[in-house]
Amino acid sequence: MKKKKSMKIITVRALCCVMFVVLMAGVGGCEKKKEEVKTKMEREQAFTGFAEINGTKIYFEIAGEGPPIILLHAGLVDSRMWDYQFRKFAEDYKVIRFDARGFGKSEIPDKPFSPVKDVYDLMKFLKIEKAHIMGCSMGGSIALEFALDYPHMVDRLILVGPGARGFKYSQAMEQKAAQLYSTAREKGTQEAVRLFLEDPFWSYGVPSGDYPEARKLFKEMVNDNRHIFDWYPNYIEIRGAPALERASSIKIPTLIIVGDGDLADTLAAVEALQEKVNSARKVIIPGAGHMVNMEKPEAFNKIVLEFFKGGKDL
Repeated sequence: MKKKKSMKIITVRALCCVMFVVLMAGVGGCEKKKEEVKTKMEREQAFTGFAEINGTKIYFEIAGEGPPIILLHAGLVDSRMWDYQFRKFAEDYKVIRFDARGFGKSEIPDKPFSPVKDVYDLMKFLKIEKAHIMGCSMGGSIALEFALDYPHMVDRLILVGPGARGFKYSQAMEQKAAQLYSTAREKGTQEAVRLFLEDPFWSYGVPSGDYPEARKLFKEMVNDNRHIFDWYPNYIEIRGAPALERASSIKIPTLIIVGDGDLADTLAAVEALQEKVNSARKVIIPGAGHMVNMEKPEAFNKIVLEFFKGGKDL
């Protein structure tokens, strides 16, 4: 009888031990998951700051770990245009976005400067020797010039609805741009912003009502950056031959992305670039205008991430 009781006690103790081990394994698993979540949150947590370069202060944000990606924003807006990419790309990459001089939180210029040199000096400030470079519109033009001037610092080049110095824009485009600046001088920058947002000619550049969040953010950015009419492009230094004339020298893997609803001038500039850059591939995203990354973020992100990983089937 005592033997049976002893065996029963041993069995209970054994079960308790098994339950303890299982429980601890579960706790260990939970702790591991918590640690993974914590690590992911830390990895995606943005670090912000100002880089003092070339006599000015440039605002930047960094998130993630891995191969670096530098994002260059379009004109009239700022680095917030990359909200739909910043966190997503930070899951696997070290992502840097910044407000170009005169935009967003960066200082307004009071003398001529080179936006291309600013990118170079920002990379040096952040101790980044080489990176994927992606720019949209004005940022695409700067990215193109950067790749031409500093090819050893570019891993892969992504141009989104880019401009290209040397491309001849239509008379209509030039007249409409001149109208915005004359309006800013005569009636104020707020009126110039209103004209830009309401003139049907510029509708290709404003996210449509089909994308309310993107449209709201875009309008906020344009309004916040209306002061650029006071200085841009008067303080931009022009260096070297036009980019379009030099583009054939680019050997870096290059991806050009454009929305099918972009302005005819932009589509023509993209065609001209693709003809010059033998290493370039072009992807047209349907149902999007100039701000394709904001209007079609899922399709855009998939294409770009595949390209970063060396994918050929875009």
